[in-house]
Amino acid sequence: KVVLGYSNASNADRGEYVVGTVSGTSISFGTVDYFDSSSTKEISITYDSNANKTVFFFRQSNTGKAKVATLSGTAFSFGSQQTFGALTTSKLFSSAFDSSSNKIGVFYSDNDSSSHGTAKMGTVSGTDISFGSAAVFESAEVSRIAATFDSNSSRFVVFYADVGNGNYGTYALGTVSG
Repeated sequence: KVVLGYSNASNADRGEYVVGTVSGTSISFGTVDYFDSSSTKEISITYDSNANKTVFFFRQSNTGKAKVATLSGTAFSFGSQQTFGALTTSKLFSSAFDSSSNKIGVFYSDNDSSSHGTAKMGTVSGTDISFGSAAVFESAEVSRIAATFDSNSSRFVVFYADVGNGNYGTYALGTVSG
């Protein structure tokens, strides 16, 4: 299955999703549903293969939120909403699953720290996610973050625009400890 999450501008920016099933060279979609009825922005969705859960990360106002989702057919049921940080508006953030430590990293521009590049590791347990302490991956303002996990080196690779350096594309490598 694949899942698409988006902010529905024609429905008060409600956070919606649809699950697709791939068969051969085609895809069919289930019914559109919502993961949050409030206004949501900048959505990132990551699958935790260890817990067999999907985590929806999103911004509400300037707050980063997360919900663990359990798939049944083409519909999700959701655990309680958790907060992971203060997000800088419209800077984009990203999440990725670390298959070595079974953690999900979320990488964002921290509104409480001059928009510095910040990371938190999340652990899924049942239908909830808990987060560790914040770690700074760039001590300057960042934007347009995209992250992935390289299983060959057991590292996160975080790509971002370094705002303090003319918005140059930059990357950081990170490993989970604890």
